[in-house]
Amino acid sequence: MTPHRFDPDSVARLRARTVDALDQLADLRSHDPAAASAMRAVRLARHTLEWFWIPTLDEKAGNEPESRKGV
Repeated sequence: MTPHRFDPDSVARLRARTVDALDQLADLRSHDPAAASAMRAVRLARHTLEWFWIPTLDEKAGNEPESRKGV
């Protein structure tokens, strides 16, 4: 089986856009009880991006994981 290769520029762009999305999601707030379900979905999306996608993109780019950089 041939190992997959990823274009480093594409991975870097995707990572940058993922970080931007995390920042935008972090800014979302609502105290309306009717929005509780939507806010749970936002938290889940942030968690997935932060703990799954960012480390995966770092791995594909050959970068040190963010959690080890003291960020």
